[in-house]
Amino acid sequence: TVWANEPESNSSDNTGRVCFNKIGNIDLQLTKTSNVTSAKRGDTIVYTLTLENTSTNDATGVEAQDILPAILEYVSSAGDGVYTSSTGVWVIGAVPAKGKKILTITVKVK
Repeated sequence: TVWANEPESNSSDNTGRVCFNKIGNIDLQLTKTSNVTSAKRGDTIVYTLTLENTSTNDATGVEAQDILPAILEYVSSAGDGVYTSSTGVWVIGAVPAKGKKILTITVKVK
């Protein structure tokens, strides 16, 4: 889920909710990848979240949500913005036109 202050111009490429507070359209695309294709109890997994603003307008007040399943134990996160594991909210802030922000989340399989 992705939120921003500007209207979303193409909601078909995400599962976002957008607040309509400013003039101008943006298109935010959120992708998530993993360093492994399978894991077992005790394994460490690193997820990489990439939020890209493909529009020609700056996006402000951007937040995304990635809730970790109960089977995963949060270890750490690094990158742009602030991630809160208890809510799954990644506070990104501003994403410039044609810019991107990246977050890595390290978890352990319980």
